[in-house]
Amino acid sequence: KVQSLSPPTPPHIFIGGLGYCGLRIAAALHEQYPDCIISGTVRSKERKDAILSSSSNSWLTGSVYVLDLDDNYIGLDTDGVMDLASASHIIQTV
Repeated sequence: KVQSLSPPTPPHIFIGGLGYCGLRIAAALHEQYPDCIISGTVRSKERKDAILSSSSNSWLTGSVYVLDLDDNYIGLDTDGVMDLASASHIIQTV
């Protein structure tokens, strides 16, 4: 006998790389699991501001952190590390 189980709703998804693919993955996950918290990283403050100010990303319920791996290496700040550590699921797109 095969049981039909619904997938568990992930409470917190952290996406490393909220760029072209990451935002689309996040949007699809939000559509499927509207109660989950989605947070993640971008490569610049300008990109963070653009994502947070866009009305098309109003579903983004978690925080967005700058993770610059290029010119001026800046790792995750303390809040970003705590957010990453509390995630139930991690998706890496970079």
